Amino acid sequence: MGEVIHCVHLWHLSTIVELELAFEASIVNLRIFDNGIWIVEQSMDTNEKKGTMQLKERRKEGMRIA
Repeated sequence: MGEVIHCVHLWHLSTIVELELAFEASIVNLRIFDNGIWIVEQSMDTNEKKGTMQLKERRKEGMRIA
């Protein structure tokens, strides 16, 4: 359970930084946002396969991946 709280905390910090930098440069905003997602997914083993499958589906459909 401690790991889940840790992941939520990282996501929350990422969101705060994202909002602060969104006014300065949108590309920095996107990079920080993506890092937050990566940390959460890599920290939770149960979501890793699901995330990989969704990524493959998006690539097949030609969707833009942020």
